[in-house]
This record gives sequence, C-alpha cells and structure tokens, in this order.
Amino acid sequence: FVPISVVGPTEELGRSEGIIQYCRLCGDAFYYDSFRALMVEGDIEKAPGTVHVRQSTDLGGHWSESDVPLPTGYEDALVVALPLTFHGDGSGYLPIRLLKYDANGKAYDAVAIYTTSDGGATWSLPTAVLSDAEPFMLNFNDLDVEVLCGGNLCISHHGAQTWETITPNVDFSYADTHYVQGMIF
Repeated sequence: FVPISVVGPTEELGRSEGIIQYCRLCGDAFYYDSFRALMVEGDIEKAPGTVHVRQSTDLGGHWSESDVPLPTGYEDALVVALPLTFHGDGSGYLPIRLLKYDANGKAYDAVAIYTTSDGGATWSLPTAVLSDAEPFMLNFNDLDVEVLCGGNLCISHHGAQTWETITPNVDFSYADTHYVQGMIF
C-alpha cells in the first residue's frame, strides 16, 4: 500500500484526513492531469457488483464518489481497474478487467470499457464485454480502440460502442514464439 497525500473530506480506513489508499496489487488505478484526479478502486473496498470511482476537479480539495454498476452477468466479478485514458474534448475510457474463479480455475476473464463524455463526472456502461481480451494490450486513439482478443484483434471505430473482430495474418497467441509485447498505432 502506498499512501498518496491529498486533501479529503473524511477519514478513510483509520488514516488521517488527506490520505487515501492506493493499491495497484488490489486492482486500483489512479489518473491525474491538470483538470482532474480520479481513483478507481478494485475489489478491496468496492460495493459488490460495482466499480467505485472517486474524482476531484480541484487538485484534491474535494472528492466526489460514485459506484458504477458492472455489466449484466458480471455482477460477481473481481474488478481490476486498468489505466484510464482521456482526450482533450473530455471524452475518456475506463477499462475494467472482470475476473471470476471457480473450483476449476477461471470461470471468465473479460474486459469492459466504460466511456465518458464529460471528463469522468459520469460513466456509461459498456455496450459489449470483450471475452478472451488481453487486458494489457489496449490502445485508445480518440474514437478508435484496439484490443487484443485471443488470437484476434477487436477494433472499434465508434468509441468502444461497436466492435468488429479481425483475424490477422500475424499470430497473436501465447503459443507463438514471437508473442506480441505491445501495440502502437
């Protein structure tokens, strides 16, 4: 756990005012720029069936909190917040990895990409959940989003609202000895 100094309105977990918990191992993500700071909490502190988002637009002077619901069918998922992305017009993406384990191992491992058009004040539920997606192979470029989905490439040209799957002539699978370590578009 790494304490991050901010000015907060309440005590949290017995810490003094001005300290919030950030735990990358717990699935938390932190984003800041000159307009906002956002903290998305993984499964340690969130209410079941939600993604917990805290936002400040005054350099940590005040924080608002919201619980964004998980997609239907994934309410019991473990949540891992992935790095957030924002664009100059206030649009942005909040990718969330959804995991569930059962007695046989992974029941599912999927990625849901929430979107915002108001700088992160509100988040829209994803229109689709990408199963078999590689959560660390995401590329966001305005309305174009690329995600490695198993051996295929899932692409959206509409801000993660609609998706098409492309089967490339390059092997993106784990079995290939030339496994892709990153994508730059």
